[in-house]
Amino acid sequence: LFACDVFKNIYKLLGWDPKKDDSERTKKLRATVLSNLLSYNDSEAVKEAKERFDKFLETKEEIPADYRSAVFRSVVRHGGKEYYEKVKTLIKTAKTPEDQLIIYRGVGATRDPA
Repeated sequence: LFACDVFKNIYKLLGWDPKKDDSERTKKLRATVLSNLLSYNDSEAVKEAKERFDKFLETKEEIPADYRSAVFRSVVRHGGKEYYEKVKTLIKTAKTPEDQLIIYRGVGATRDPA
């Protein structure tokens, strides 16, 4: 897809990790790029999202709020029932209503109709 190629080029410049001197515009651009790559099922982005989610579960190292929802949706969409259950269990420990909403959006991304 042409759009995916465009986002990949921007992704190469920005990467996943925020930098201390990022402007608000750069933060929003990174979130938009990552969200779109994950929506387009870009294999590299999907793999990285899964790795970051697994690390989050192991170490509680936060996934930046700007693209946390996209990561949760991606791991549920591509990780099957196992990741659906992992994301669902986070509802119990959500600290804010916003966190709950992000988790519910992730759970809602399942491809399993059951």
